[in-house]
Amino acid sequence: MMTKREGGLRFPVVLVGFMGAGKTVVGWHLARRLGARFHDLDQVIEGRAGCPIAEIFQTAGEPAFREQERSILAEFLARPDRPAVLATGGGVVEDPANRLALREHGTTIFLDPPFRALLGRIRLAGPGRPLADGATDRALRERWRARRPLYREVAAWTVTGSHSIESLVERLARRLLRSA
Repeated sequence: MMTKREGGLRFPVVLVGFMGAGKTVVGWHLARRLGARFHDLDQVIEGRAGCPIAEIFQTAGEPAFREQERSILAEFLARPDRPAVLATGGGVVEDPANRLALREHGTTIFLDPPFRALLGRIRLAGPGRPLADGATDRALRERWRARRPLYREVAAWTVTGSHSIESLVERLARRLLRSA
């Protein structure tokens, strides 16, 4: 199911959602379908830091990572780029400044598959997600429940349910192009 909050298509298109929601893979395919650039916020952070996010968490801590995330997100949203799609990290919405920026710039879409699907993807991906490594299923569910209202707060559209990548990308592209 897809719901829309307001307005037409504004770039960048920003994908938000919990870890394992498919933001990166859907974003990459959606950008290709729209003829837009694709950016993954976590990959940009890693590139600038010269190390994986897990290492940033270990050496500098989560607050330092969140500061880098806030700064790079603001920079990305503020620049007049050609059409682009941005996949964010799952925790980007925890920062009030990020939520404000996401509401004010672009078109934000919340990918919201069922928790069971998310949990399966997280566990299948293995280690490397700092806030999932060693976390119990219950702790992940609590984090997911806490973040969902924040994702909804910033999203112009919410996509619920499980979909194939191809069908989801096609549905999003049609909807985005219709609203342009």
